[in-house]
Amino acid sequence: MLLVQKGKSTTAEMLFAIFRAAGHKTALISTIRFAIEDDSKPNRYKMTLQGRGFAQAFMRKAIRKKCTHIIIEVTSESVLQYRHWFLELDALIVTNIQHEHIESHGSFANYVAAKKRNC
Repeated sequence: MLLVQKGKSTTAEMLFAIFRAAGHKTALISTIRFAIEDDSKPNRYKMTLQGRGFAQAFMRKAIRKKCTHIIIEVTSESVLQYRHWFLELDALIVTNIQHEHIESHGSFANYVAAKKRNC
């Protein structure tokens, strides 16, 4: 399982395509869509990571479909709400740290700390 941040959707989509092209059965949770191999549904929830229950159910479905790789896009907002908890990661990519979501985090330092909590 791989976690991606800022430039998240583009990076997640590219990784999904690369893993599939390399012959790996792959699943994706992103702001744009939920995909297990060729089965893709748009994300209409208005949030990137819907929460532990949703993510766990999706991952269980992906594993049943014999996926070996799952790419999950996570925002600092979902970290604040603990929606990333219990996701056992093999890799983490932080693609960029910028001044955003400061209103939710209270300061830039808190925002950076939220990004680090994914590690």
